[in-house]
Amino acid sequence: MSSLCDQIILVSVLVLGVYWVLTARAVKSTKRSDSRGRNLAHNGLMLLAYLLAWPTLRLGQLDMRFLPEGPALEIIGVVLAVAGVGFAISARHELGANWSSAVTIKTGHRLIRSGPYAIVRNPIYAGDIVIILGMALALGELRGLLGLALMVAALWHKGRTEERFLLAEFGAEYADYQRDVGFLVPFAPERSVHDAG
Repeated sequence: MSSLCDQIILVSVLVLGVYWVLTARAVKSTKRSDSRGRNLAHNGLMLLAYLLAWPTLRLGQLDMRFLPEGPALEIIGVVLAVAGVGFAISARHELGANWSSAVTIKTGHRLIRSGPYAIVRNPIYAGDIVIILGMALALGELRGLLGLALMVAALWHKGRTEERFLLAEFGAEYADYQRDVGFLVPFAPERSVHDAG
């Protein structure tokens, strides 16, 4: 990957991290939370996914290429990574004081359906997946694919756990939202978790 592409991706992801740190304290108190172990597992897998796709890391056999080198894929990857960062930050801003890095219900929790939440129910997760997809394409190495697989698995499980919490808190209102808006893919609504069994 070119040095410029490396730098753009690294700065974008660092901007995301700084935004998360700066806004992490401006949240409501927690009413209900998933187990500490599951929350650590989700967040640990997400961190590992970012590390695997990190442009400057070297990991021996995992550095083997799965895509040919060339500027077109690097540019597409950088654009996706930057777009994913922008989407995740926009969603985090829209969520406001309801946000948590763990699966929680906040005191006075509101169901947000505006901004990115009108497009996809889990836009921060979707943004994270797009970031790692972009990093994997720009990198073109097996470790990027492994990072993408870990991110999708972690966020799929975390998102499904979060859905159960939100259904318990908001009932029919959240079930309607599930029918109207896709889980991780925009414009792809599905049956509710309760309907799916």
